[in-house]
Amino acid sequence: MANGAVAAAPASPPGDALAQASALEPFALVDQWPSAPPATQGLIGDSQGLDVDADDRVFISDRLAGGVVVMQPDGVFLPPFGTRGAEPPGARLVSPGRLAVDQARKRVFVLDNGSDRVVAYDLDGRYVADWRTPGVGIAVAPDGSVFVADVSADRIRVFDSVGTPSFSFGGHGLADGELALLTDVSVSPDGKVAAVGDKGGLRVQLFDVGDRAVRLRRVWDLQRPEYDQAGNLGKVGHGATAPYMRCRSGSVTALGEDAVWVGDGTGSCILRPDGFDYTIGSTMAAGAVCKLGVRHPRVRPDTAQYVALATYDPNAGPCWHQRRSKETRLDTSPAVVRFRDDRFRQLESMWLATDERPPGALAGPWRIGLPAPGRVFVQDATDRAHVFDLAGAHVADHGTRDVWAPGRTQRTTLELVDGGPAPGEVFGYYRTQAFRKPCRAVHCRSIWVEHEHGIGRYKTVATRSGGRDILVVEPIWERPLSKAHPALRSQIEPADVAERLEVLEVLDLRYNAVTGEVLALTNAVPDAVTARDDVALVAFLADGVAPPRTLDLDERAFGSAFINTYTGIGVGPSGQAFVLDRAGAAALVVEPNGQPGDVVPVAGDTLRVAGGPDGTLFALLRSGFVERRRLGDATVTARFDARPGPASDPGTLSDLAVGADGRVFVAERLTSQVLVFAPAAGAVLRPSEAGACGFSATKWASPERLLLGDTTRVTLGLDGHCSPSTPPTDVVILTQGATRFPLRLPLYRAIIAVLADLDLNRHRVGLVEVVDSATLVHGLSQDRASIVRSLGRLPESGRPNLRDALNVAQKQFTAGDGRRHVVLIMPMYYCSREVAMDLSSCRSSDYVPAESAARAVAAAGTVIVVDDNCPVWQATYCKRWNSVQSDLRVLASSSDAIVPPDADPIPYLLDIRLPGATAIGVEVVDGLPDHMALQPNTIAPPAAVIGSTVRWALDSLPDHGATFSVAVQPRAAGRLPTNTEAVATFTDGWGMARRVVFPIPEVEIVAPEPTSPPPATASPTATPTAAPTVTPRPASPGPPARAGTRVFLPAAWRGAAYDSP
Repeated sequence: MANGAVAAAPASPPGDALAQASALEPFALVDQWPSAPPATQGLIGDSQGLDVDADDRVFISDRLAGGVVVMQPDGVFLPPFGTRGAEPPGARLVSPGRLAVDQARKRVFVLDNGSDRVVAYDLDGRYVADWRTPGVGIAVAPDGSVFVADVSADRIRVFDSVGTPSFSFGGHGLADGELALLTDVSVSPDGKVAAVGDKGGLRVQLFDVGDRAVRLRRVWDLQRPEYDQAGNLGKVGHGATAPYMRCRSGSVTALGEDAVWVGDGTGSCILRPDGFDYTIGSTMAAGAVCKLGVRHPRVRPDTAQYVALATYDPNAGPCWHQRRSKETRLDTSPAVVRFRDDRFRQLESMWLATDERPPGALAGPWRIGLPAPGRVFVQDATDRAHVFDLAGAHVADHGTRDVWAPGRTQRTTLELVDGGPAPGEVFGYYRTQAFRKPCRAVHCRSIWVEHEHGIGRYKTVATRSGGRDILVVEPIWERPLSKAHPALRSQIEPADVAERLEVLEVLDLRYNAVTGEVLALTNAVPDAVTARDDVALVAFLADGVAPPRTLDLDERAFGSAFINTYTGIGVGPSGQAFVLDRAGAAALVVEPNGQPGDVVPVAGDTLRVAGGPDGTLFALLRSGFVERRRLGDATVTARFDARPGPASDPGTLSDLAVGADGRVFVAERLTSQVLVFAPAAGAVLRPSEAGACGFSATKWASPERLLLGDTTRVTLGLDGHCSPSTPPTDVVILTQGATRFPLRLPLYRAIIAVLADLDLNRHRVGLVEVVDSATLVHGLSQDRASIVRSLGRLPESGRPNLRDALNVAQKQFTAGDGRRHVVLIMPMYYCSREVAMDLSSCRSSDYVPAESAARAVAAAGTVIVVDDNCPVWQATYCKRWNSVQSDLRVLASSSDAIVPPDADPIPYLLDIRLPGATAIGVEVVDGLPDHMALQPNTIAPPAAVIGSTVRWALDSLPDHGATFSVAVQPRAAGRLPTNTEAVATFTDGWGMARRVVFPIPEVEIVAPEPTSPPPATASPTATPTAAPTVTPRPASPGPPARAGTRVFLPAAWRGAAYDSP
C-alpha cells in the first residue's frame, strides 16, 4: 500500500450487533427466468471414452451416437464420424469403445468392440486404417506405438500406427507381472512406463517399456485398506462411507516413473511413492456437477489438459449424503468439463452436450450486473455471456474467447466479463496463453503456458467453425498488467524460481455505467520473501485512452504479514462503487470522482454487495438472505430470504444486482436462473429471519360483477416459505503457523473466509495453535475483529501436536449447553502410524499420535471436521503436503466431516436444517353469509360442509402452495362480501402455531331490468311485439392482480411461473 492509501475498514461491533430498523420493508419474488433449455437427448447417451488433441478438440466415443462425437474448442459439437453410413466400410464402427488421440501425428484410434478392431482416423474423422484385435483399453506412446489391452488373452499388445504387431507382454495369472480381468492401459508422456489396470480395477501394474525389453517396475495393490475410505478416512467416528472415497483402476493414466492417476468419479486417486491423494472434487458448480457423475477423465500432464465428461444436474439436494439424495424433478444433461488442475478439483469451464444451444440458456450463472439501462448482463459457466431485458427476454449473447482454431499458437479467454454502454461490446479481464515449451530442457514438450493478462474492451463477432456460427471476441483495446498471472507459478521450473515470482491477481471487475469506467480489484501476491499483499482499486476509462486511476487500499496486519481482505466490487445506480472487506465486515464507499467515502458495516457473512437507489446498499449473505441498509447509519431497512424454494441450498446464490427502481436480481447457480425480487406491500411471504416461515393468504372472486341468479367462483390461495435454520454452534479452529509466507498467506485467507461466512450473531469461534504444547490463542467469541487479530500470534515454527490441541479444544465446550460443538482442523502436516504407507516417516518426523484423542473427543459428541483444501495456484506447496494430508483425514469424526478440496467448509461446520414441510395440519375455514348460496358439487378440493361453513383439511402445505375454491350464487343485488370470515390454522415448518386471515373480496350483483309488456291492439290481427330488452351480462375482468397468486416453482424448468387456477 502506498502512502495515503485507504485504511482497512474498521471492525464491526461484536457479533455484528448493528442498529436495526423498527419495521423491515417486505420483498416478494416477482419473476424468475430464463426457462430451461430442451433436454439434450441423442447426442451423447452411452459414452465409452474421451480424449483431447493439441488444439483442445475433445473426442468422445459413444455407442448411442454410433461413432465419435467431436467438440470444438469453442464448445460447438460436430456430427459424429465412424457411423454406419461412413465410407469406406472399414471406417464404420459397430460398437465404439475407448479411444486415444496421437497429438503429434494427428490420429484418433478407436476400439470397435462390435468387430474386435482398432480403427484409425485423422482428426477430421477421415478413415486411415484398421486392424483386428480385441481390446478394453487403448493408449498411444510418444513414438506412435499403439498399446491395446487384449482382455481375451490377458496381454498388452503393441502395434505401430497402421497395425503391424511390434511386441506384447503379460499373460493370464494373478501373480505380479501377470494379468487378469484387464480394465485399461496407458503410457507415460516420456514413453518409458506403461500402466496396466487389472483384477477388475483392484490393481495397477507399472512396466518399463522404453527399450521394449519389458520389465515389471511396480505394483499398486488397491485392495490394501489405505486405498479405501473404510480403512483410511473418518476412523474415529461412525458415519457412513462415501462410495467414491477409494482408489480403483477402471481407467489409468501413467504420469511417469512410479506415479499413476487411476479411476473416475466412482473412485479416483493419484498414486505416488510418497503417498496418494484422492482426486475429483466431490461437488462442483454449486452442486450441479457431482463427483459420482464424472467419467472418462483424461489427464495429460505434458500439455496441461484435464478434461472429462460429467452429468450436469440442476436438481436441489446434496451430491452425496447418507440419508437424502438429490431431487429428480429437472432434466439432467451430459456435459464436457475442463479443469485447471491435475486433481480435477477446480472447474474451469463446462459445455452442455447439445448440438443446438438455445439462445439465452444459462448454465451455472455466477456473475450478474446492470451495465446499461434496461439490460441485465449474466456470465455463466459456459463460454458465453448473456444479455436480457428487465423482464427476462433474451436480447443477445456475447463470446468470452477468441478463435480457438486448430494450429493456433496463442489463445485468449475472458475470465471476468461485464457489459458495456454499446450493444455487442463487453469489458473483460483477459488471460492469454501461448503454446510453447515451458523450459529449455530437451525433454520439454510444448504446452499451453501463461503469456499475458490484463483488462480490455471487446466486440463480439460471429464466425464459422465446424460449419456453424459461433461467437468470439475481438479486442478494441487491451491493457496488459505488469505482473504475471498466478497460474504461472505452477508452470515454471525449478520451484525456487517459482517462489520468487511476484504475480498479480484480479479479484473482481465491474463496469460503472454512470462514470463510464471499468473498475478492477487487483492484488499483487508477493514472492517467498515479501510478506505483504498490495491491493488496489484500478479504474480504466471506457475508451482506453487515458491512463488508469489507482486507489490504493490497506492490507490487514497478521504478525509480520500484511494480507488483503478485500474480495469484491459492487456498483450502484448513483455511480458509487462499493469494495467489500470480508474480514472487516464492511464495505468501503468509493464516490463517482474516485475518492474514498464512508465505510459501511455489513453482516459478517456478506458474500456480495451492490448499490441501490436512494442511498442504499444491498448485500447477499452466506445464509441466503439479502439485506438492504441505509448508507448514512447502516440501519437495516429490508431483509428477505432470497433462496428460490423451500428446499434450496443458500450456497447456490452467487451474485446480485439492483436496479434504479429497487428491484433485486439474484443469480442462482444450481437451477441456472435469475430471481427477481421487488418491494411488496401486505402479507410477507419471504421471512426476514433464519428459522422462520412467512405466509401469504389471498382470496378473489371471478367474475367480480354478475347478474342476480348467476354464480361466481370464490378462490382462496395459501402459500408459504420457510428459511433454513442452524443450531447455535461453537467452532474451535486448530491450526499452525507457517515459516514461509507463501504457505502462510493461503492459511490466513482460509481462516478469514471461515470467520466471514459464519454468522457470529448466532455462532462462536475459538482458535488453538497446534505446535508444541498446544495453546489457546483465542477463546470462544463472537468478536470477529478480535479473532482476526489473534492470527498474528500464531507461531511460525514448532513440533505439531494435534493430540494436545484436540484436548485443549474440547475443554472450550460446555456439555449440555444446547450448542453444537465442532473442531475444525486446518490443512497441516500429519503422519498417522495407523495408515501410513511408510512408518519410518512418522518416526523421523516425530509426530505425536492423535487418533486416541480424536476418538475421545468424538465420543463426547463433538464433530471433528478436517479441511482438505489447498489453493491450486500454490501447487508447488500442495504437492509437499499430499503425502501427509491423506493421513490427517483419519481424525475426522466421519467421512461426512471431511471437506473436499476447493469445497465450501461451512456446510460441514453447521447443521443447516430445512423443515420437512412448510406447514402441517392445515385447516382452512370459509364462512358464507346468508346472501350467498353454496352451489353443491363445486367445492375443490373436496371439503366438509357444516351449514354455511366450508372446511378444508390438508396434511401438509405443498411447496408451491395450495388453492381452495367454491361456487356461490348471490341471493340479493348490490355490492356484497363473499364471506363472513376465512381463516387458515396450521403448524408451520418450525413448529409454531399459526393463524392466517384471508381478505374478504366483494362482488357486484346486478338485478335484470324488467321488460315492457307488448301494447294492446284493438283488432284481432296479430302484430309482432317488440323484442324484450335483456340486460347484457357484465364482462368478467378475471381475478384481480394480487400478491401471492403467481406461484413459482424454482425446482422445475419452465417459463418461470404459472398462475394458480
